[in-house]
Amino acid sequence: MKQKVLWFSRHAMTEEQKNSLGDVEINQINKTIHSAKELKAEIEANDIIAIVAPIELQREFLELAGDKPVITAVNDRVLVPQQDGTEDKLEFHFRKWERLIKIEIEKKESYSMQ
Repeated sequence: MKQKVLWFSRHAMTEEQKNSLGDVEINQINKTIHSAKELKAEIEANDIIAIVAPIELQREFLELAGDKPVITAVNDRVLVPQQDGTEDKLEFHFRKWERLIKIEIEKKESYSMQ
């Protein structure tokens, strides 16, 4: 049976990303959320949680996923020169997946440059 992957991202998963996960079923969610708790049912319904999200949301996904893997893509940023002389185009080239294990966020009350 294929493993189900929750893909939380505004962008479709690339072929390289899919291929590196093997024979899986991708369930993409492309919407703005304020808390990972909004996707609790979807997290529970999938085997692997793949996310592109700010650190605070990553931490929430990790907590809600329990023992399920929460992964993020590692990409190289590549500037591609344009033939017509316009501004170089930024492309992201997939390298690997990393599994999140623990996220601690420590903040200070206020910060001033003065």
